[in-house]
Amino acid sequence: MKRILYILLTLLLLFPLALVAALFLAFDDEMKVNRVAEITPSSIGRAREILRENDPRKLKAGQRQTVAIGQRDLDLTANYIVNRYAGGGARITLDDEKLVLNASVQLPSNPIGKYANIEARVAESGSGLQLKRLRVGSLPVPAWIANRLIRFGIAELQKHDNYSVATDIVKKVEISSGTLEITYEWQDGLPDRLRTVFLTQEEQERLQSYHSRLVETTLLLSGETIPLMKLLGPIFLLTQERSSRGDAIAENRSAILVLATYVTGRGFHRLVPASREWPQPSRHTVTLNGRDDLAKHFIVSATLAAHAGSPLSDAIGLYKELSDLKGGSGFSFNDICADRAGTRFGEMATGGSENARVLQGRLSGSNMNLIPTTNDLPEFLSKQEFARRFGGPGDRRYEDMILEIEQRIDALPLYQ
Repeated sequence: MKRILYILLTLLLLFPLALVAALFLAFDDEMKVNRVAEITPSSIGRAREILRENDPRKLKAGQRQTVAIGQRDLDLTANYIVNRYAGGGARITLDDEKLVLNASVQLPSNPIGKYANIEARVAESGSGLQLKRLRVGSLPVPAWIANRLIRFGIAELQKHDNYSVATDIVKKVEISSGTLEITYEWQDGLPDRLRTVFLTQEEQERLQSYHSRLVETTLLLSGETIPLMKLLGPIFLLTQERSSRGDAIAENRSAILVLATYVTGRGFHRLVPASREWPQPSRHTVTLNGRDDLAKHFIVSATLAAHAGSPLSDAIGLYKELSDLKGGSGFSFNDICADRAGTRFGEMATGGSENARVLQGRLSGSNMNLIPTTNDLPEFLSKQEFARRFGGPGDRRYEDMILEIEQRIDALPLYQ
């Protein structure tokens, strides 16, 4: 009995020491994967093509479809997500047999280390994909333990409707011919379930508050066209009022989203179907620097930056302009300026509570300039003219023009 008690006491004393040692092995002071979030117009184009080829709205209930995603797109997506939401970087390599993920994730402030550097290898098995190797820092984690923890985590998430949607839709994931193949199944009522996942009841209530303020504001305004600032002032006065008892960032996101549906004319009912029964705002054409296209560019970029981050917003804006070279309105640095200013606006609106409240105060207190002067910027450039004068992204002439635009935005009091 004494021997058993001695062993138990020894284990009790050693366990905390082993745990501390494991933490020291797992945490590092340096990132092993340090990459900029690279979202390019070409990657946006590939994403649009994938969505176009695999549009779930074309499927009938119960019908399945498989989408294949290559290493390049997986790598860009993983790095963007980790950069955006975990303050680190990621890299994915993929071949016929396995997927290897290396990631550096920023940790909350602690005395042991700043980052968790993770290496994970996933490969096919008889029951689907399984984790074959996991290392956190210098600490190897046995694969059987990691797989059990993953299965337990998935089972727990499936108990919540917000997460069970994904497992209900995705039926199979496998590695084949150097691609990750995801087989999904379309279901009746899926759009409503997804809307519930992405828009919580609390979020829908916020959106309704800003929709009501938009209705009140537009009914008081006269004229066929109105400046965007005429809407931003009253709307952001409400964000300031509501933030005194809530989350300033969440309030700003909801306000921007409501404004985006109105300015673009896309219809608020697409987000909240019940809004069809609410009082509706009076219609006006919203302008920025006297142009309705600049107002749309600005608010769409602000929405993207507020919800998804500035690299994505900038890339989508550039993708649209490059697409216009192929037969649209031509390349416009005016549009790029509105995109960049909108991105800056969205970043400031959601870039921390202090910035969110500063923006609220500035918008609700005076008539601020949202974008700089644009009438002297080149626009309506054909493909040949654009190439002759600016080359393209990466060319010094093009980058000098982008720098000029950024400097003009920097000079505006709203963003200082």
